[in-house]
Amino acid sequence: MKAPLFGGEDAPEEGSPTRLVRAKEELSAALGRLSPSREFGVIAFGGTLDPFTPRPVPATEENVALAREWLSGLTMNLGTSTYDVLDLVFSEAGGGPLDRYHDSAVDTLFVLTDGIPYRGNGGDSVQRILAAVRRWNLLGRVVVHVVCLGEMAPKRLAEGLAEQSGGRYARAP
Repeated sequence: MKAPLFGGEDAPEEGSPTRLVRAKEELSAALGRLSPSREFGVIAFGGTLDPFTPRPVPATEENVALAREWLSGLTMNLGTSTYDVLDLVFSEAGGGPLDRYHDSAVDTLFVLTDGIPYRGNGGDSVQRILAAVRRWNLLGRVVVHVVCLGEMAPKRLAEGLAEQSGGRYARAP
């Protein structure tokens, strides 16, 4: 996320926007478009998981303002803990994604990433993540949309997550 918005993977020139800056701007704008009747949650996933709140909150003006304030203070952490953040989200969704008799607390998930999945001392396999999400979302009740910034995030993972859940995949250069 520290790479420049346009161009290669090198460090940005002084004053040029980074992927993190652009991602924050887009997320802030999206939060402003939420209906107050909706609930939302935001989790930053770098070397650690950093949720805005422990549970989704109503999209009231106050909660959106608090989320934007939290977002503005976010800094970049190394690592892309994709498996861990997906595990957390599907755990928070409750039994709904697995059990047709219960509702899911989550119906849509947007994953924004610019990196290779990271876990522990090395990379995490695309197959492991896709198999886990297939298990966690057995009934396909959570739609996963994936946006990749740059060329580092594996296309196979992004396309696989979107395809197996009825979501969409996009890559921004």
